[in-house]
Amino acid sequence: MHGENRDQSRDRALIRWIQTPVRGTFLSRETRFSARVQVNEDGVHLAYVPNSSRLEDLLVPGRAVVLEPRTGSSRKTMYDLKAVDLGDFVVSIDARIPNLVVHRWLPLGILPGLHGYHIKKAEYAYEGSRIDFLLEGPKGLLLLETKSCTLAKDGVALFPDAPTSRGTRHLKALARFRAQGSRAVVLWVVQRPDAQALRPYAEMDPEFAKTALWAQTQGVEFYAIRLRVTPVTLEFDQEIPVRLET
Repeated sequence: MHGENRDQSRDRALIRWIQTPVRGTFLSRETRFSARVQVNEDGVHLAYVPNSSRLEDLLVPGRAVVLEPRTGSSRKTMYDLKAVDLGDFVVSIDARIPNLVVHRWLPLGILPGLHGYHIKKAEYAYEGSRIDFLLEGPKGLLLLETKSCTLAKDGVALFPDAPTSRGTRHLKALARFRAQGSRAVVLWVVQRPDAQALRPYAEMDPEFAKTALWAQTQGVEFYAIRLRVTPVTLEFDQEIPVRLET
């Protein structure tokens, strides 16, 4: 019965993440958070890029992208650049999606390692670090850090795609929290369907990879899920293994 309930929850997990998708073509990355795009026949526009990572494997000049129109008096851009169309599949580049996933799917009980937990506080400040969520559940408190992954090579998702001292600090904070007797979890959300496993990208950031392996020995738990992405919806695909020993 429990398995049937989990399957039913997955059926309800579809997220409509783009209300009005607009097709465009990527031209160039202007800053960490902006890009020039050709919007169909509407000319060249500046679009907001909701991801500070390099994304060099995805944001290639001439590549098809999915945009979402945005309005607001304080905005300098007319669009959000939400996804890249690789032909065989679509990759979300929106780094805000992991937190959305937790808000929407945690109550459904489909996120690995987190069944029965609820959000006690988002953006939880802990020992100088701001961790995404403090949860509460069957085994008390749980500190949860979510991470977006958009890079994959040869069927393996890789994180990070640029050195991340902040990510390393988060791992150390999670290990300290775990040492106090509560659970600490990292959840990667892989926003593309072609990854069969995930590992730290040690060639890019050896310190992060080393710290992740150490944190595991301290009791920090690591999980990864894969999304099925369309220009309109996000769907829970499956859990994939995390391989910390590279």
